[in-house]
Amino acid sequence: MTVELMNRLKRLTITIVFLITCFSQVVSQENEDKFSEFVGANTFLGEYNKQYLADLSSCVKWVREYHAWSHYEKQNDRYSWADTTSRKDDVWARHYEFLETCRELGVQVLLDVLNRPDWVNDEHIPNNTGDGSKSSDYIERIEFVSQLVARYGSTKIDTALLETEDKTSGTGYVKYFEDDNEPNYWWKIPAWSAADYAQYCIGVHAGSGLQTTNEYPLLGIKSVDPNAMHVMAGLAKIDTLYISEVMKACNGQIPFDILNVHMYCSDHKDYSFSPENEEHGFETYFFEYLKWKNRVLPDMPVWLTEFGWDTYKNEDGQHSYAYATPESQANYLLRSFLILKHLGFEKAFMYMAGDTDSKEILQYATCGLFMDKKNKLKKKLSYYYLATLQRILGDLVYDKALTYRQKHGENEVFNLKFTDRSSKKNVLVLWTRKIESDHDSGVKTEYQIEVTKDVNNAYLIKPNYLDMDGDTTLVKPQGGNLGVVLTETPQFLVIENDNLF
Repeated sequence: MTVELMNRLKRLTITIVFLITCFSQVVSQENEDKFSEFVGANTFLGEYNKQYLADLSSCVKWVREYHAWSHYEKQNDRYSWADTTSRKDDVWARHYEFLETCRELGVQVLLDVLNRPDWVNDEHIPNNTGDGSKSSDYIERIEFVSQLVARYGSTKIDTALLETEDKTSGTGYVKYFEDDNEPNYWWKIPAWSAADYAQYCIGVHAGSGLQTTNEYPLLGIKSVDPNAMHVMAGLAKIDTLYISEVMKACNGQIPFDILNVHMYCSDHKDYSFSPENEEHGFETYFFEYLKWKNRVLPDMPVWLTEFGWDTYKNEDGQHSYAYATPESQANYLLRSFLILKHLGFEKAFMYMAGDTDSKEILQYATCGLFMDKKNKLKKKLSYYYLATLQRILGDLVYDKALTYRQKHGENEVFNLKFTDRSSKKNVLVLWTRKIESDHDSGVKTEYQIEVTKDVNNAYLIKPNYLDMDGDTTLVKPQGGNLGVVLTETPQFLVIENDNLF
C-alpha cells in the first residue's frame, strides 16, 4: 500500500468517524433557527462612522463588535461610551448611533471586551493587582464589564450603583457579552494561563468570590443582568486542554454560557486553503474539539467568531498567509457558513466586515466584504455572494446533508437541504471541488438529482457580481432527474415541493 493511499484512507476514516460522532449531535432545536441567525461578521469600535451598516445588514444579521476597555475607561471610573456625557472629547465612535442603527436594521450585537488601559498595569493581561491568580486581581476589569452590561443589558439598575454620568441602564441593546479575546495566545509574554483565566471568568461571570462595595457597586455579568449571556473569549488555538484546565480550576463550575473558537484555514506561514481542505480545513481542524465538546459539554452552544481570507496581493506578488483571490474568498465564505452550520456550530462570524487597509499585505487586513474608506468602501464580490445567501436562505432552516463529500471522479459533491417549514419550498445548496485540492481551480461536475413526478420545474440561482439576487435559470426534469452543472461557487436549487428527499 502506497503512502498516498494510506493517507487517503486515514482521512476517509477521520471523516467517517467525525460524521458519526459529531454530526449526530446536531439536534432539532438548533436546526429550527433561521439561517439568518447563523451568519455574522466582526466589526471594530463603532463601524457606524463608515456608514455601511445598512448594506452590511443585507449580508449578516449578527455583528461581533470589538469594545476596547482602553477606549472607554481611559482614566479610572471615567467612562466615555455615552454620547450624552459632558466630556465630548472622550466620546469614541458614536456608540449610541451604532447600536440604535443595528437595532433598526434587525442586526444583533455581540460585544467583545478586549485590551486594557495603561493605568491598570504595564502588561497585556487585564489584572490590576496581584499575580492574576485570584478573581479579585481583575476587579477593575470586572467592574468595567459590569457597568457595560448595566448600560446595554435588559435590566434597569438602581442609579446609585451606576458610575456613568448619565446614569443610563437597561437599554436592551445587547444580550451577549464576550469577556476577552484570545486568552490562549502564543505570541505575547507572559502567557495567560488557563488557571488564571478561569479565575477571571469566575469573577466576571457572576461576581463569585467578590464583594461589592461603594467603590465597586456592580460585579459580574449575571449578577447585573440575569438575562445576559456570557460568551467565553474566542480561543486563538483550538486546544481542548486549555478549556479542560479552565473547568478544572473552577472545580467543575462552568463560568460561561457559550464556547467560542477562532480558526483560519491557513498554515500560518505562507498559504491559505479552501474550507474543505483535507489538512487545513474546518473538519480536520475541529475533529477532536467537537468530539470533546459533544462528550463533555453536549448542551453548550459553540460559536466560531473569527475566520476568513485576505484578498490583496501587491505588484510584486506578495500577500499574507491568509490570501485568496477575490473569487475564491467569495466562494470560501459562502461554503464556510454552510459547512460550519452542518458541523453543528450555532453561529459563525467572518473577520472582518470591512478591510482595515485594502492595500496592506499584513494578515487579516483585507478580509472584508468592503474595501476601506480610501477605496470608497467598494463592495467586493463576496458582498454580493453573501447578500444572495442571506436573501435565499435567511428565512429557512437547515435540514440535513443529502450528499456530503460524495465522490464523482476526481471531484466531490456537496448537497445541503434547507427548508421553509411554513411553505412547500425546499432549497438545495450544491457545489463541487477537486478532491485533495488546496484551493479552487475552476473544476465543474455534471450532477443529476432524482425528483418525484410532482416536480414540474425548479429554479437554479447562482451568485453573481453586482447582483443581490443572483442569476436565475429554469431547470426542467428530464426522465425524473434535474440535471445541473456544479461549480466551486455554491448554487441554490429552489424546488416548490415539501415531499421531497
